[in-house]
Amino acid sequence: MPMVPQRVLLVDDQPAALHFLRSGLLHAWPSCQVDLAGNATQAEPLIRRHRYDAMITDYHLGDGTGLDLARLARRRLPLATIVLTSASPYALADAEIEARECCIGLLPKPIEFSRLLQSLQVDPVVVP
Repeated sequence: MPMVPQRVLLVDDQPAALHFLRSGLLHAWPSCQVDLAGNATQAEPLIRRHRYDAMITDYHLGDGTGLDLARLARRRLPLATIVLTSASPYALADAEIEARECCIGLLPKPIEFSRLLQSLQVDPVVVP
């Protein structure tokens, strides 16, 4: 049975996007803790400090790319679900190969929320 993430990091330089995502996640999963970052500089210490089950980041962050941030998150949080979003089809196309190699999901904006929720629910990892 898929598990709902307990703690999620949202990273986007658009406050309206952060509000939309946070509201939707808390509506779907009221017990989920959602942390917000408006750019890579704000997100990096959060990634180092907390154990996130999932991270959703926009590609264009103003002070870096979401792909660079996702790489950092993948190293620090090897089991986290990471989703990279962008309104630019060119950004997602450019990031596709590397994102797939790093097990990072890609979603175009505007985000189809049901698809996002589905991508964040993961099967638990069973260690023999």
